[in-house]
Amino acid sequence: MKKIFITLILMLSVFSVANAHPFKSEKELDNFFSQIDKRIKEELKKNYREEYSKRKISVDNEYSFEIEDDGSSFFTRNIDMKPKTEITQYFNKKGELYMISSLTGEADKELYALYRKYDKNGNLFIYTYAIDGKNTDKGYYSDGKLAYIKELKIVKGEAPIQNGKYIEYYKNGQIKVRGHYKDGKREGEFKTFLRNSKNAGSIFYKNGKIIKSTLINSMKDNASFSVLTDINYNSNSHEIVTDEFPNGLLKQYFTFNKDGLLDGESRQYYEEGDIKSISPFKNNVADGTFISYYQNGNIKEKHTYKNGNEEGEGIFYYENGKLEEKYFMKNGKLDGEAVNYFEDGKIKNKAIFKDGVTLEEEIYKDNEIRKNTFKNEEVIQQDIYSKNKILKAKKSLLENGKMKIISYYENGNKEEEVFVINELFDGEAFEYYPSGKLRNKSFFKDGKREGESLTYYENGKLKKKILYKNGVRNGEAAEYYESGIIKQKAYFINDKLEKEDLYYDEKGNLTKTEIYKNGIKQ
Repeated sequence: MKKIFITLILMLSVFSVANAHPFKSEKELDNFFSQIDKRIKEELKKNYREEYSKRKISVDNEYSFEIEDDGSSFFTRNIDMKPKTEITQYFNKKGELYMISSLTGEADKELYALYRKYDKNGNLFIYTYAIDGKNTDKGYYSDGKLAYIKELKIVKGEAPIQNGKYIEYYKNGQIKVRGHYKDGKREGEFKTFLRNSKNAGSIFYKNGKIIKSTLINSMKDNASFSVLTDINYNSNSHEIVTDEFPNGLLKQYFTFNKDGLLDGESRQYYEEGDIKSISPFKNNVADGTFISYYQNGNIKEKHTYKNGNEEGEGIFYYENGKLEEKYFMKNGKLDGEAVNYFEDGKIKNKAIFKDGVTLEEEIYKDNEIRKNTFKNEEVIQQDIYSKNKILKAKKSLLENGKMKIISYYENGNKEEEVFVINELFDGEAFEYYPSGKLRNKSFFKDGKREGESLTYYENGKLKKKILYKNGVRNGEAAEYYESGIIKQKAYFINDKLEKEDLYYDEKGNLTKTEIYKNGIKQ
């Protein structure tokens, strides 16, 4: 990218000698820019790298290229249009197009320079023009809205330096910052505003140094007043490395010491300059309080590090400022209670940790609370409660992978008790009345009933007795009156009635006999 800016600097240096251009009006200039924007869209359909490979150096020098030390490259094409214009495509070290620019200028009779920078989709980000003695940059946000206007001073053979008015805008068109530069330094009052146009305070400069500030807190952390504009670090012992948005506004910066290690604050910003995160380091190790923000200024998360380990309370917030998560760290490991919340403030889940190991956990979901108890990072017991914290069920891990599951009535008495292996009933199973009295006792094997199944009246007397084999009725089955007298006798083979089916009255007298064969009444 170096070549294109050197070319631009040289052209602007020439321009500083004379003030002329071929455009008779602003309308004519705007029409030319419309042509350029349209041509950029057309040129994006081409790949200059591939075109250059095919042609190498053409007779008319239509294409030229340069490769940077980092492996990135740019290819420039002289466009057949007037005024004289060249378009440059920029590729990263992977060979991927990431930017395209146009440069228009004359160095014969009429002296001027017009530079426009676009992203890979043809969206304009920076427009530099030097016409009629005015050397001005305009930057644009990703949505195409004006981001800033700044005036520059041309020094022959050097990069332009800011000199004159400087205005930043929000995406809604409101002015954000308004001030002046003198010979590359801020001078006088820099007045700031909120998105609703309300005053956000001012900073007063003299020769680039702050002499007074009335900025509100949110504006103090804005990219418009970063260490790059208001130096508050030792430039002899530390170096600031920056990354910018395509429009040239500050995206993030990192502070390094003389040994090349992260040392001090590193910051990230949103496109309109709002603070996104603050990350402190000491000799390349996280040390201090890390904070990230939503664009509305509310804190998103906050953590404290000591010698690279997270320590103490960690917090996450929803964008509306309500608490989302809170936990505690010790020596870089979770220790103590950690709680997650829904946006309405209700608990989502809760856990207890010790040295990074989960001991207990509560999950709030579907009007239930599930409380898990851990051992060796494995759930050994789960208690399920209603939203009113009434115990509904309990699951306990036993030996050999077997689990006992107990469900409860609202009065706290057992409703069912079963044993499960691999999600299949295995072993004894019990059902109870709300009073706590036994209703049924059965046995399961691999998820199927096996052997005797006994059902009881609430007074404890036997109601039914059925034999099962491989999950279906096989053998004798009997039903009794609450008095204990036999009510019905039957016989099953593979769940089908077989032989005699006998019915009795409450005095034990036989009242009816039916004969079945293979489940069919004879």
